[in-house]
Amino acid sequence: MALGLGASLNRTGLVTPGIVTDNLVMKHMYPAGAVQPVSDGAAYFGGAGTEDRITITETEFSVHDAAHTFAFWAKRNVLGVSHTILGHTSVSTHKRLTIDSSNNFLIESDTDGDAATVTLNTVDTEWHHYALTVTGSGSTIVAYQDGVLCSDSGDVASNNMTINIIGAADSGGTEKEFDGYLCNIGIWEAVLTQPQVKSIMWKQYADLTTTESEDLIHWWALDEGTGTSAADSKGGNTGTFES
Repeated sequence: MALGLGASLNRTGLVTPGIVTDNLVMKHMYPAGAVQPVSDGAAYFGGAGTEDRITITETEFSVHDAAHTFAFWAKRNVLGVSHTILGHTSVSTHKRLTIDSSNNFLIESDTDGDAATVTLNTVDTEWHHYALTVTGSGSTIVAYQDGVLCSDSGDVASNNMTINIIGAADSGGTEKEFDGYLCNIGIWEAVLTQPQVKSIMWKQYADLTTTESEDLIHWWALDEGTGTSAADSKGGNTGTFES
């Protein structure tokens, strides 16, 4: 179902309850004997040159001094290029959350481009859930892919990351644009534990427990059917689809 904003930035969804189309990830634990979708839809970004992105109100995170967790579902269409999940339109700001061209999970947090990277466990073009936690004390980062701890960690060198777009970064989004699907992007002012990451990865916003949502500051499901808005279920930072 197209968003009506050009040929690239689309939303996919359910045809009937319980049946997922267009490669959306399905919950493959079966506690109730039924298959459940991870989301009712996902936003599609067309990659380099399309200028697909979702603009949001500029937000700054003190990732060096305060604990944070960034989590989302993603399906990359291609490998070997940088895919920005959260970024900024200004090349001088140079801060973003990215899966880079070497398939590292990367958080970049100052104007000089200082970054911390974590090597992913699995590299392919399938759906995966990603979570990156920042301790806020010495700023060690820990990452999970599909709830599994990644093998290494890094340190965030500076004390903030500023974002104002989803799905692109740098110079109006003309570089490092995401190519594929994104949904259920959540940001917490806390370090989620591995059991919490494994729990939230299978949930939509309405399914989060009180404990899981109390430190949540933003949640973009990106499952809108038509229109121009990308609702923020927790923080009120509603985005605008652009293409």
